[in-house]
Amino acid sequence: MAKPLSKRPMFLGLLLLSMAALAGPLMAQRGFRGDSSRGTSESRVVRDRGHRPNTGGQHRGHEHVTYKVVYETIPGYYKTEFQNVWVPGHFDIVKERVFVPGYYEDRVRYVRHGDHHHKVVDKVFIEGRYEIKERKVWHAGEYVCKEVKVWVPPRQVARQVPVVHRH
Repeated sequence: MAKPLSKRPMFLGLLLLSMAALAGPLMAQRGFRGDSSRGTSESRVVRDRGHRPNTGGQHRGHEHVTYKVVYETIPGYYKTEFQNVWVPGHFDIVKERVFVPGYYEDRVRYVRHGDHHHKVVDKVFIEGRYEIKERKVWHAGEYVCKEVKVWVPPRQVARQVPVVHRH
């Protein structure tokens, strides 16, 4: 015997309502869908507020949430970093006080003997003394850790801003 026709539409209605109730969370899990070239992405999340006890049984409707991509420009700035910098080799002129030791020197003098001269060579001791002398000193190149100002150029940062549409 066949079932009465009046119970079938009610069963189908309950089945459709239960499927719709389960479809909402599944749609929320799907995530964002959108075209990245347009600068916006869209989420197809639909929330049904339904009847709530604290609202007096009023129906709130649906919310449709889309996400808009906003580009912000962060200005450039200088920052201080410590870097190893190569300092090339170079010559320095150094003045130093040097002791020159004493030494013997030949002194020539002429002595007259009658009508002609004789050459006489005497050994004379010259005492040691201090003198200031200049000399070139080579300093090899080396890496030195220095504080350097580095320019960080301006850049654009993208962030998503939710836009809620209530129906």
